[in-house]
Amino acid sequence: MVSTSPETMTKMKVEIEGEFEVMDQGEPKLLLGIEISRDRQTHSITISQGQYIHKCLQRFNMANSGVNSVPIQPGIKFNPTTEDNKFSNPSIYHAAIGSLLYAAITM
Repeated sequence: MVSTSPETMTKMKVEIEGEFEVMDQGEPKLLLGIEISRDRQTHSITISQGQYIHKCLQRFNMANSGVNSVPIQPGIKFNPTTEDNKFSNPSIYHAAIGSLLYAAITM
């Protein structure tokens, strides 16, 4: 629950507890796979999908990949796909791209 007034928050909690069996677990740290951190001093909330990205890297065997500022060397020339160099299973590539797109549009 979110409220700007502590009194309203307490009233809402009492009403919900009157209707349902509930347990107050405090501030959320993880909600639907999204990590939530709150800094009361700066009045800020930060959300991150670090867990989701890490799981994607593991799923596509990229967990030990290094970080580059530019993913490809400048000036590289690409050749058309041939039978020798095409993906053995394009659906894995499609799933990886779909996972990245999901992370990009849900934040």
